Amino acid sequence: MYITFDFEDFVPLKSAERNENCQSMPTKKLELYRNEKIAILPLRKTPKGQRYAVTNHGRVISFNDTPLDGYFLRQSLLARYPGVTLRRGKKESGYLVHRLVAKAFLKKPTNQHRFVIHLNYKKDDNHFKNLKWATREELSKHHRSNPNRETAIGKFKLTPDKVLLIRQQLSRGKTTLKALAKKFHVSDMQIHRIKTGENWSHVGE
Repeated sequence: MYITFDFEDFVPLKSAERNENCQSMPTKKLELYRNEKIAILPLRKTPKGQRYAVTNHGRVISFNDTPLDGYFLRQSLLARYPGVTLRRGKKESGYLVHRLVAKAFLKKPTNQHRFVIHLNYKKDDNHFKNLKWATREELSKHHRSNPNRETAIGKFKLTPDKVLLIRQQLSRGKTTLKALAKKFHVSDMQIHRIKTGENWSHVGE
């Protein structure tokens, strides 16, 4: 199965996140669940010959020869979602596990279905049956239906007006994620997710 990557798949990593992920990669040797399937990710081998794969149960594998000879990678939170740090050749990037699973095991209905939602609203449940490709409109509707939405919104530092201003500045292309994050007192990742539509997609509709 061939998988391609989009802009939304890459997560900017802070130095602390990068170091933490690198130090905690190996977990345990491979032991698959019944009916657990594997898809190899199309990333260039690392200088040490390392490659990666993902399973339909939401587990990511590091291996050299074959996935069954590899080991599972420990996952940590990236943008409030389970993620992993993978090397592409000599480069290192963060990847969200739910998007890796969807890319490998779910058919995307149209090019407009750019987002992946968790049907049960549990971000750590990345079994392929709990994931679904969605359009921006479907993503917004899903967010509004979230039973935990009021609690989550209460934690945001941003307001709809600030989000619209951030989008305007992003569209001009004359600033960076880091500069906007500093200006609005939020994380680089929060700006990244506004840009991709993962957060605040309902604003401006």
